[in-house]
Amino acid sequence: MEAVLSRVTVADWTKQKRVVLNGDINSETRIGEIVNKAIHALKLPSNVTYGVFVSQSEGESKYKLNKSDTVAEAELEEGAELMIAPEVSAG
Repeated sequence: MEAVLSRVTVADWTKQKRVVLNGDINSETRIGEIVNKAIHALKLPSNVTYGVFVSQSEGESKYKLNKSDTVAEAELEEGAELMIAPEVSAG
C-alpha cells in the first residue's frame, strides 16, 4: 500500500491537548484507527464516544468525518488537522 500522509495533527476540542502522529499513513487507513491512536496519545477517556472533524487548510470550515472512512475516502491531505470532541446525545 502506498503511504499518502507522513503526519497528521490531532487536537482535542479545547485545543489545549495536541498530538502529531508521524509515520506512513496509507490511503486504506481508517479514520477510526487514527482517532483511537490519538485518544490514547492524548490520554483522553476511552469510555467516551468521540466525533472527528477536519480542516484541510487555514480558514477553511471544519466538517465531520465518518470513522469508518479511509484516508482516501475522506480525502485527507498532508498537514490536515483533526479535532476530536465528545459526541453529544439528547437524552
